[in-house]
Amino acid sequence: MSHHGIILLGGSDGGVQEHAAALLASKGYSVLALAYFGVEGVPRDLEEIPLEYFQGATSWLKEHPSTNGGVSLIGYSRGGELALLLGAVFNDYQTIIAGAPSSYVTSGLKNTIFAPIPAWTYKEQSLPYMKFVYRPSTIFSIWKNWLLKRPVSFLSIWDHTLKNEEKIASSRIPVEMINVPVMTVSGDDDQLWPSTYYSREIAKNLAVSETVDNNQHLYFEEAGHFLTFPYSLPNMPANVHMQVGGRMTMTFGGSKAANAKAAKETWPKLLAFFTFRTLHFL
Repeated sequence: MSHHGIILLGGSDGGVQEHAAALLASKGYSVLALAYFGVEGVPRDLEEIPLEYFQGATSWLKEHPSTNGGVSLIGYSRGGELALLLGAVFNDYQTIIAGAPSSYVTSGLKNTIFAPIPAWTYKEQSLPYMKFVYRPSTIFSIWKNWLLKRPVSFLSIWDHTLKNEEKIASSRIPVEMINVPVMTVSGDDDQLWPSTYYSREIAKNLAVSETVDNNQHLYFEEAGHFLTFPYSLPNMPANVHMQVGGRMTMTFGGSKAANAKAAKETWPKLLAFFTFRTLHFL
C-alpha cells in the first residue's frame, strides 16, 4: 500500500530528525528525513546548499514505491525557512508546514553560528540573504553575557535589522508564489528570531494567494523556539538553553512546560492538516 510522502527538514543543528520521522511514519506516512549539512555525505556547514539537491530528493520520493506520488514538506527553524523557499520556487508539493520559520532568507552558518555567507543557491547563483545590522550596545551585551557564561539572545539583532525594510527586501521569501496550503507554528517568546512576527508576515503575504482559506497559523504566547514535535524529540521541545558552536550558550525562549504544551497541542492539528489536504490530493 502506498502512502503520502513527507520530506522532513531539520534546523541549524544539521543532521536528520530521526525521532520526528519515526513519529510521522507511525501515522502511516512515508517519511524522508533529509540531511543537508552537518553529517557525513553532505557539507559540514550550512553554506551554498543548492535548492536542486532538494528537488532531486523530492523527485526520488515521488517515484518511490512506498508513496502515492504526493509529497509534502515539514521544516523546523532553518528547515522552516527552507520549506517555504522550496514551495515558492518549485511546484512539487501538496502541503507545507513550517515550525518557528523565517520569512526571509537568512545567512549561512559556520560551526552552527550565523556567518556572512550565503546559505542557499539556485541555478548556481547565491540567493540574497538578510545581512545583520548591529548596535554597538547589542554587541557589548552579547560579549558580556558570553564572558559571564549567561545565555545569549539574538532577538535584538533581528529587531534592529528588520527596521531597514529597503535593505532586507531582496531577501524576503516570496511566499505568495506558493500555491498549496501552508501551516506555520510559532512561539511569541522565541528568542532566536521573531518567528511569530515572521509568521504573521507570511500570513499577510499568503493572503494574495488563492489557497488562503486552506492556510493555518498557530501562535503560542508563552512558547519559545522549540515547539514542533512532542514526546521526547532530542533537544525539542524541552530545551530553553543550548550550547552552540562549542562556546556560547543561547536562550531560545519560552519555558520547558510552555514549549512542551505547545508541541502537544500542535501535534493533532498538524496531523489533521495533513490528513484533510492529502485526502484531497488522493
